[in-house]
Amino acid sequence: MTDRRRTGVLLRAVGIALLAVGAVAVPGRAADSNPADDLLDRARHAVRNLEFHGTVRIWWRDAKGGQNQTVAVAAVGGELQIAGGKVLEDSGRSWVAQAGGWQTLWADANDTKDANAPNLARKYTVIRRAGPMVVQRSTTMLVIRRGGHDVEQIEFDRVTGIVLGRDRFDVTGAPTYRMEFVTLTGVRVRRGQAAVPKIDAEAPGRVRAAPADTARALTGGFVLVDARRMNASETQLRYSDGVFEASVFAQSGALDWSSLPAGGSDVRYGSVRARRYRSAAGTVMVWQAGDRTLTCVTDARDDDALGIVESLSRSSDSDWTTVVRFVTGPFSWR
Repeated sequence: MTDRRRTGVLLRAVGIALLAVGAVAVPGRAADSNPADDLLDRARHAVRNLEFHGTVRIWWRDAKGGQNQTVAVAAVGGELQIAGGKVLEDSGRSWVAQAGGWQTLWADANDTKDANAPNLARKYTVIRRAGPMVVQRSTTMLVIRRGGHDVEQIEFDRVTGIVLGRDRFDVTGAPTYRMEFVTLTGVRVRRGQAAVPKIDAEAPGRVRAAPADTARALTGGFVLVDARRMNASETQLRYSDGVFEASVFAQSGALDWSSLPAGGSDVRYGSVRARRYRSAAGTVMVWQAGDRTLTCVTDARDDDALGIVESLSRSSDSDWTTVVRFVTGPFSWR
């Protein structure tokens, strides 16, 4: 396996684990408050300030019908440990153990307030109600709705605030994703501070200025939140609609369809042909727009993904700066 492919596998593992515990993947707080903020803030606080051991089961729908994966997680000393400590996460920063030491996968500490993100109430309706029992613990459910249909449901432990379950649905109301704890033990107040690895000087994840001609808004209410450093010359553009995110990467030149990994399916968004991949952590879409190859990684519904693809395809007719090369690293394709 090449270094690039190996890194993709590890990044996907990190993404699954972070989704599982709700440390990063819960909606960010916008500049203005919303009815979900206290539950979401409490969930983030729980991961940083409690210790526990657990097993999480994840199901997601793909072209074959559905896939399952089980992930072991442990929160110790404010640090999230995955796969026996081979992958670590601390306040949004993450590392993976390699033969020569630790590699920094993400450098910026997680900020729970995205000043540029829109308030989710502009697009969604938020309902709080009693949730189901999960691992024999009572929950409060946060229901996020749009157009009269549930988009997402998040189940919070009433006692600790930990995210114990999470569901996503497509535009028809059919489930596309389910995460739930199947075991949870040793929950207690954090003891001490974990000693995290050093951050590489050239590590990805640090905020940087977006190119001046970057698209600032996309169809579906997605706005540019920030730009993140991938390496000395590459940038990730991060968009949000207040609930879901889309990360965008680009490369000059025509798309070589034969070079794409197996496991995807061809779909059409209007006149645009795209290759779509599903995973537990979201959807990856690759397509050609003008003289560029674009990649979008998102956890949004397919109808919103359509708007993103169409918006970026239109923007390719302008002088939008090529901000990064074609990236397929965030996910394993096997």
